[in-house]
Amino acid sequence: MPIRHARRCACLSLHQRTVVLGVGGRLDADTAGRLRLFLSMFTVDGGPAELVLDLSGVRAVDEDGMEPIHEADEVMRLRQATLRLADPSSAVAHFLADARCTRRLGGGPAPDAAVPAEARGPVVPAPVDGPSAGRD
Repeated sequence: MPIRHARRCACLSLHQRTVVLGVGGRLDADTAGRLRLFLSMFTVDGGPAELVLDLSGVRAVDEDGMEPIHEADEVMRLRQATLRLADPSSAVAHFLADARCTRRLGGGPAPDAAVPAEARGPVVPAPVDGPSAGRD
């Protein structure tokens, strides 16, 4: 006998025009693999035309941690789609302003100001912190 669920599952459609992802914690070699995996779900063909990364919750970042974002930017450009950084934390802003940072990404206003609510897809937190979550 088939099992019937009383409530419907909330599903995420990758055919959204814009998806806003909240990224927080540390972006470094320890978290890069998880971030890369998570971003790959949204950079595939048929994914959103615009991927907005809300980086307001990032408290530490280095070159290894930014690499998945640069890779996602390249894939989005190949798909003729856009990856945009929104509301970067002071750690991200400091990292991107460093003269040693040779790769550049687009920026923009905070996600709420960037995209009208009716056009925005779901805000999904990207799980990038490891076992040290909550520690500085």
